[in-house]
Amino acid sequence: SISELKRLDTLYIDENEIEGTIPTEIGDLSELRDLRLRDNKMKGKIPYELGNLKNLEILYLDTNQFSGEVPAEVGLMSRLEELHLYKNRFNSLMPASIGDLRYLKLLYLDSNEFSGPIPESYGDDLHNLQQFYCYSNKLTGTIP
Repeated sequence: SISELKRLDTLYIDENEIEGTIPTEIGDLSELRDLRLRDNKMKGKIPYELGNLKNLEILYLDTNQFSGEVPAEVGLMSRLEELHLYKNRFNSLMPASIGDLRYLKLLYLDSNEFSGPIPESYGDDLHNLQQFYCYSNKLTGTIP
């Protein structure tokens, strides 16, 4: 099982034909700093166990078929600098907990089905944010 790779700090499985869901055991990889599962055929929900990845700095889950909501636990990845969730099928509100990611520089939520307003916390708390893409969703309200 992947959870046995306790010293793993980088995992790239980009641009393949990987199917299925993200194994919850990935949340046990406490040394992981860079996780890239982009451009595959993965689906389902993002497991809340990813919130256990306290050292994670870069997360690419884009260009898959993930759906549902992004778990609030994503806000627990306190060192995260890049979050790439574009080109999926997320169909919920944007998670306000992303506003807890103080080091976040790049946030790509475009090309999904997010609805409702952009959370106020994005405008109030993401002081290091350099790029924020949220086009091609179903957003409403005002810009925070």
